[in-house]
Parts: sequence; structure tokens; C-alpha cells
Amino acid sequence: MDFVAAKFWLDTLVLAGMVVNALYTWAMSRHRANRSEIEAVKNDHLALIQDLTQRALVMEARIDALPGARDFHGALQQMTKMDGEIGILNERLAGFKESLERVERPLNLLVEAQMKGAKI
Repeated sequence: MDFVAAKFWLDTLVLAGMVVNALYTWAMSRHRANRSEIEAVKNDHLALIQDLTQRALVMEARIDALPGARDFHGALQQMTKMDGEIGILNERLAGFKESLERVERPLNLLVEAQMKGAKI
């Protein structure tokens, strides 16, 4: 066996493997993202995350400003109190209606008599 020829073919095979590896690496690097593309996407995502964080903080502040159960309970108590007061006012107005009807009837008779020319 000729060791020089075997060494030559082995070196040639290694060189061919290195060339194939270099071509494969070059071809795949064109399809993969490089460092600058990764940094650009990372910066875009960081900006988006900051924007979403700011929006979440604004929403939390608005939610905290909404009335709570105690506020609604207080409003319900006030409305119940107002309902009772409106009922009282309705009763008083009904009483005034009766009083006005008692005064209005004689006044209408006086106006009719005056219109007919009767002397009072």
C-alpha cells in the first residue's frame, strides 16, 4: 500500500469536506438572521413592551379611579332616601290639591257671576 497516495487522497477528501462545509455555512447564513437583524427585532420588541406596560399602567389607574362597592352602596342609600322624600312631597302636593280645589270652586263661581254681569 502506498502511504503517500493514501495521504494525498485523505487530504483531498478533507479539503473537499471543508469546501462543502464552507459553502453550506455560507448558504445557510443567508437564510438565518444575523446579529444586526436580531438586535433590530429585539429593540422593536422592547419598544412594544414599554408601550404595552405604559398602557397597562394607565388602565390600572383608570380602574382604580372607578367607584367601588362602598360608593355604590352610598349612592343606593341616597337614592332610597330621596325616594322617601319624593313620597312625602307627593303626599303634601295631594293635600295642596284638595285645598286648591276648595278655593278654586268658589273663585270659579265668582268669575262666572262676574262674566254674566251679576253684582256681587
